[in-house]
Amino acid sequence: MARHDERKTSLQDELGVSRRDLLRRGAIVGGTVLWVTPVIQSMRTPAFAQVTPVRNCFAIKWSPGDGCEDAQPISGGGTVFCIRPSGDLQAGGCGGVSFTSNTNWTATLPSGCTLVQGCSKCAQDCNCDAAQVGNTVTFHPCGVHEISHIELVYCCDDAV
Repeated sequence: MARHDERKTSLQDELGVSRRDLLRRGAIVGGTVLWVTPVIQSMRTPAFAQVTPVRNCFAIKWSPGDGCEDAQPISGGGTVFCIRPSGDLQAGGCGGVSFTSNTNWTATLPSGCTLVQGCSKCAQDCNCDAAQVGNTVTFHPCGVHEISHIELVYCCDDAV
């Protein structure tokens, strides 16, 4: 029994607390940690409440004589030669896009949409240096040949 009392006295002398006080304090601190954890977890924004942008992409072809149509690669029986549409493309890409055909042809995209790829088709050539400034995409001739039609892929971000 003297040995047990010796350890008890040693703990109390070294730490200034008895074994019973040490266990009680540990239980209080442990309970506080258990209580704080759910509070911190509840302050996070749940994944289902976050806003995620949805990217809708379209491939279209336009010429003054034929108007606008959804573009399909020539390899798939379509009528586009220059662009390589791929991925999950939506139908109905002509809605909201306006066109002009002067020396440099333009397509004005809906607000919030960006050009992915744009090409002018001239005879057997393609000029894929279309550039977007604001909502307007400008297409250039292919050297000496006039533009016969333009092809473009564009995407719009919609938040849900």
